[in-house]
Amino acid sequence: MTMDVRWGEQVTHLKGMLQNISDRLHATTGEYTRAEQEEQARMASITSPFG
Repeated sequence: MTMDVRWGEQVTHLKGMLQNISDRLHATTGEYTRAEQEEQARMASITSPFG
């Protein structure tokens, strides 16, 4: 019985992870690349005074 409960929790957890991943993949069309550019710009502005 405990194995079934544990397995059910793992399946639910995996489904949540997959949903999260698919949401991120759908966001890559425009959102992710823009966020990545912002992150790169932020890193450049942080390192430029020392460079």
